[in-house]
Amino acid sequence: MVAYPAVTEIGGGRNDGESVYPRLLLDVEAMSRMFDEKWGMRLDGGCAALMPPALDLWGLFHGERVHVRVLLTPPEDAEPLELLDAHTGVVV
Repeated sequence: MVAYPAVTEIGGGRNDGESVYPRLLLDVEAMSRMFDEKWGMRLDGGCAALMPPALDLWGLFHGERVHVRVLLTPPEDAEPLELLDAHTGVVV
């Protein structure tokens, strides 16, 4: 499983059309407690040209072997999932 911050497009105003993403805050300790067994955890500093920085966790989750990769920034090809109206501050 791979997760990353959602990309948002700004609509209107001086930054119209710009894509942004929120700061990512992750409680790693709480996330690791969700595993039945935790086998490993690694922070990968990434390489701007290849892959963004990420946190990897491996273990057993509800009886299934899993590898969870949390990208600290969205991949370059991530499309916006939301539109933020710059005039109202409302996500539509």
